[in-house]
Amino acid sequence: MWWKQSGLPVIFSSEAVDGASENGYVDVLEWWASESGLELSFTSRAIDFASDNGYTKVLDWWNSSGLALEWTVMAMDCASASGNLAMLDWWKGSGLEIKFSINVMDRASARGDIEVLEWWRNSGLPISWSEDAMDEASVAGRIDVLDWWLKSGLEPLRFSDIAFESAGVEVMMWWVKSKLI
Repeated sequence: MWWKQSGLPVIFSSEAVDGASENGYVDVLEWWASESGLELSFTSRAIDFASDNGYTKVLDWWNSSGLALEWTVMAMDCASASGNLAMLDWWKGSGLEIKFSINVMDRASARGDIEVLEWWRNSGLPISWSEDAMDEASVAGRIDVLDWWLKSGLEPLRFSDIAFESAGVEVMMWWVKSKLI
């Protein structure tokens, strides 16, 4: 490695390792860790964005690296928002702390992603949600999602006037039949 013999200072930032993770380059991560001879510099973006982009092989590398890992709720929130069940399964089986926000349920409802809603309901994790879950499903005309919430057994079912303000006729009929209003 020529730069070691050059006597020049080696200047780099966490962007190099974060970017390799974000873009799925396990071989680049391996080079930084094993061959560069430099101290690895990274932020929570490395794992958050690898998770967002669905790179389970990158997460496997990090999990087995022995390094002190950093990540935020974004890792799971983004996997949920993109409907990536394989990534959700990876996190559940990883042995790492699972961090997430109410957005996992709210965004899945807004997108009409019943498979993700089911995954979270069956996950055994302590989930929560806001009125946005049913409000957004109503605004989007997602009667299938409203039915899922009604039959899910999850309580309390939360919603606000927004659920009705821009709802179409079919959605309004659903609300009346549901006896929630």
